[in-house]
Amino acid sequence: RQSPGPASDSPRLAALLEDVVSLPITTCHVPFGNPNLVVGAPREYRPGIHHGLDFNCDTDGHVVQSAAVGQVIFVLNDYVDATTEDRDAVLAQTVPAFDTPFWTLAMLYGNFVVIDHSLTSVARPVTIYAHLSNIDSQILPGVLVDVGTPLGFVGNSGTSAAAAGLTNNDGSVHLHWEVHIGDRPIGYLELPADTQPLYEQILCTPNNPSTTVGC
Repeated sequence: RQSPGPASDSPRLAALLEDVVSLPITTCHVPFGNPNLVVGAPREYRPGIHHGLDFNCDTDGHVVQSAAVGQVIFVLNDYVDATTEDRDAVLAQTVPAFDTPFWTLAMLYGNFVVIDHSLTSVARPVTIYAHLSNIDSQILPGVLVDVGTPLGFVGNSGTSAAAAGLTNNDGSVHLHWEVHIGDRPIGYLELPADTQPLYEQILCTPNNPSTTVGC
């Protein structure tokens, strides 16, 4: 993984994406206004910070879609939720590091999709769509997708609620979405007050539907 870039570079990266990236879900609440749901928010249940945006959906059945033209590079669609005890044991291993390593975070994504958007930008943005209930059978590594291509349905796989057996129509149902450039989320190690404007610039643009709540 590359070393994180300076915070001063974040506005430039956001500007690269504002005409390329669209909303990954259009029927759920964009998390702007809640600093706990955006990049940079501290996490009470593990060391480190939040690396993405959490789109609250409340119920399943909402379609998750590709945010830009690209190529699917990873799919996990058979995630089995750990027990609460096993999940806590894994997270306890991260405490001495004062952070949660990326490979541990990936174990908490549940069913997820990763898309490489190098076809649209020399900066090679990569997006991650996590906690899905299920993924479309046509979404496989190597498949080319367009902006708006359905990937699957929102869920809560990989969450603490799912580990406790709460899998349907509960408040934990959401899309966790990340956009990386240089293997780091845009706004990495910055405060939520500084990262929210970056993601507003990327997502709250005229090419995105006004039906989405939050922009």
